[in-house]
Amino acid sequence: MNMIRTILLACALVAATASQAAEQNLSGAVAARSGQKLEGVTVSAKMEGSTITTSVYTDTAGTYVFPPLPAGKYRVWAQALGFERSNGAVDCPRRGATI
Repeated sequence: MNMIRTILLACALVAATASQAAEQNLSGAVAARSGQKLEGVTVSAKMEGSTITTSVYTDTAGTYVFPPLPAGKYRVWAQALGFERSNGAVDCPRRGATI
């Protein structure tokens, strides 16, 4: 089976508002080993110790963007038909921390 390569671009800081002060944006891109960008791939993130999983889909350029997530350590994975599941981890720091 082919393997999905997940590229976690960064935990970008969101606009500074009181309600989002401790939240981060998680985004990235998914491509096959050949470099082909993959559209419609399910990318999921789950914070350590949480029971909630948030999932998004890649666009035509293979990119995905999660809604603002609370700062913390996340398990991230991507799944697509015909490909092996790809797993990763990311630490979205608190606002003002160095990425």
